[in-house]
Amino acid sequence: MADIESLEQIIREQLKRRGRLHLRGLIDGMRKHAPPAAVEGGQEVSLVLGGKLRLFAPKVKRRTEKAPSRGQVFSYFPGCLAEESAREYDASIHRVLAELDVHLAEIDGWTCCGAGVVREDGTPAGRGNAGGSVEHEAAGPVVSGCPLCVERLRDSGGPDSALHVLDLLSRDELREALAMKIRAIGEERPVGSLKVVCYEGCGVSRGKSGADAPVPPLPPGEGRGEGSRRENPPHPNPLPEGEGIQSAAAGRRPMEALMELAGAQAREWSGSRRRLGPFGVFTESESALRALEKIFRDFEKSGADAIVTACPHCHFQLDSFQYTVGRRRRRAVEVPILHFTEVLALAMSLDETDGWLAAHVTGVLPLVDRLVAEEEKRQSPAPEGRKQQEKK
Repeated sequence: MADIESLEQIIREQLKRRGRLHLRGLIDGMRKHAPPAAVEGGQEVSLVLGGKLRLFAPKVKRRTEKAPSRGQVFSYFPGCLAEESAREYDASIHRVLAELDVHLAEIDGWTCCGAGVVREDGTPAGRGNAGGSVEHEAAGPVVSGCPLCVERLRDSGGPDSALHVLDLLSRDELREALAMKIRAIGEERPVGSLKVVCYEGCGVSRGKSGADAPVPPLPPGEGRGEGSRRENPPHPNPLPEGEGIQSAAAGRRPMEALMELAGAQAREWSGSRRRLGPFGVFTESESALRALEKIFRDFEKSGADAIVTACPHCHFQLDSFQYTVGRRRRRAVEVPILHFTEVLALAMSLDETDGWLAAHVTGVLPLVDRLVAEEEKRQSPAPEGRKQQEKK
């Protein structure tokens, strides 16, 4: 399609000039070719004010800090959205892993992988920088929070060359360490009443983001709160064996398992089957907006409180374009969209969490306030119990 060809041309030009993707420049460039219906004037203003569109393109910077000498160290490929619309996702990844004594050393001078759009002979654009010829700080796979980046790195460096953060946190030793951290916090920042639906994104769901090893359930009580002892129902759209990174037991996928570990409840829904694609709101605006409408309708039917994602591209489209979808539906859309690492940060009561959540286009803090109030009410003694305590 002409729109996709225009997008590829614009991204190529940006990579040639800066080595980085620039969302604002991408939108401006697309308007010259085929104006994306998704980005209305009011929508763009909200994205700029919300910090999702940077006025100036990020530049390739040389990393100066040294990798930590303690704990596990992995080379890290942030991906372009980590410096633009997904800065809170990038920060939460680093912070959650640091709590587990796992550190990410950003690859020096990395360049964009092509954002799942630009391909040259089946290998990532900028292969010399992103695909394995860079001198990494640590041996082993390169870690990224973006499924598209992981897929492109694996295309270039082989199936074991890259790992999604979701897969890393699903390793037995890190899951157990995470469970201990969450259990030690107690009820300071509850997510026990949080009900979520998981939207993995195209790269994760088709098995391109990392290993597809099963995720066995932890023993009862290893998480925190009532939700941690609740067995998740089978996934509504389980993938065939060998496709995706789902759990072989009970059809549970890693993100659902981590949400359960955090104390939340992962609900069934049909929205996970709907695909947006990278920058679908720019290249195929009408079909992407229809898909968003259906996803939000599926969410409303699920009875969940929020959608949780593991892909910065999916999060950007789900979180940032509710204004336009609401205009089309003639009814406001306000669906909290959480990065999965933010839910883990909430469960661990990390101080920075409120700042990350405040950076979302669609408000999330009212949901957190409600969860806190519900947990305080649950923990407060019944009126009869209070009277007896007062008599004593």
